[in-house]
Amino acid sequence: MYIRLNVGLSGVADRKIGRVKGHFRALVAESLEYVEVPFKPSDDWVRLTPDLEIQLHDTKCTEKRFDFRIRRRPQDAASIRTISIHDYFPNRVVVARELIAEDGKRIQHPHGIQRLPADILQGSHARGDDCLIKSIRFVIAVNPTHHKIPFVLENIPSPKP
Repeated sequence: MYIRLNVGLSGVADRKIGRVKGHFRALVAESLEYVEVPFKPSDDWVRLTPDLEIQLHDTKCTEKRFDFRIRRRPQDAASIRTISIHDYFPNRVVVARELIAEDGKRIQHPHGIQRLPADILQGSHARGDDCLIKSIRFVIAVNPTHHKIPFVLENIPSPKP
C-alpha cells in the first residue's frame, strides 16, 4: 500500500500528522475459477466467461525466450471493457493471467495486470527469458462485488528534511 502525504500538512518537520482517515475500494469475489490453457498453438476456442472465448496461437518457447499471441472472440465482448467502481459487474470477470512453468509454479513476469477486467491481450507478443512455459492460467472472479475498506492512520511521523 502506498499513500502520498504532503509533509506541509503537519506544519513543522519534527511533528506528527495526527490522523488520516479514508477508504479504499476493493473487488471481492464469491470465489475464483481457473482456466488453464496449454502453451501450444490450437484452433480450439476456450471459453473464459459467458461472453468471451480465446484462442492461443503463434507460441514459441525456448530456454531463453517465449512468444505468444492470443485471439479473442467476440472482439467487442462486454467482459473486456474497463470496469470502474460505478459499473455493474458481470458475474464472471478475468482478473489475472499467469504463466505456468513446466514444474507447475507461476513464473514471475513483469507484465502484470493493470486494470479490470484483465487485458488478456496485453503483452500478447510477450517475450521472456530463462523459462519454459507449460500453460497460461486465467483467473476468473465469480460474482464479484465492490466494497469500501475504511482505514485510519494515526500519529504518522513527518520525515526529517
